[in-house]
Amino acid sequence: MPDSKGNLYIYETIAEIKRISDEMGMIKGILEVAKRKKDSQLFGTDELQLSKDVDKEALETKYDRLSKRKIKLSHALKEANFTKKGLFKGSEISIAEAIETRFSLKTENDDLYENLRASAFDRVIRKEERDIVIPSGIDYRKSHDKYMQILDDYKDISNLIHRLNHSEVVNFKDE
Repeated sequence: MPDSKGNLYIYETIAEIKRISDEMGMIKGILEVAKRKKDSQLFGTDELQLSKDVDKEALETKYDRLSKRKIKLSHALKEANFTKKGLFKGSEISIAEAIETRFSLKTENDDLYENLRASAFDRVIRKEERDIVIPSGIDYRKSHDKYMQILDDYKDISNLIHRLNHSEVVNFKDE
């Protein structure tokens, strides 16, 4: 639902770009099969022709119109991602920066998870008369605390992105 000025919210823009991409894929698929006159996946080796109710020129025109709309929407979305801002850890950041930060946090989280697992165990080498315990060398408490901090930051940045996507609009009037 566009805002009072007719602009789409960011989440609506993302959904519309996805819908357009799906529709363009469908049209492109029909046009490609019409060009080859064969589609062994659906019809075996039989030759194909477009049904009477399918207007090839109309499909081509619609594909071009959708392509232009998708480009305009994508441009407006990119612009919004760099201009719309929110607060994260006391600093104002753009949606684009928030998305990058979330990606970095996810990567760091994966690395810290492995580090945390490694810190939770000491190696034990069994010998005949005595066991040798080799500590992990990584402080479990520190690893755990850092891991939990990254999880909290990831949640906060994800919530910020979600909130901005549902409260900010792109500079694009729905047609």
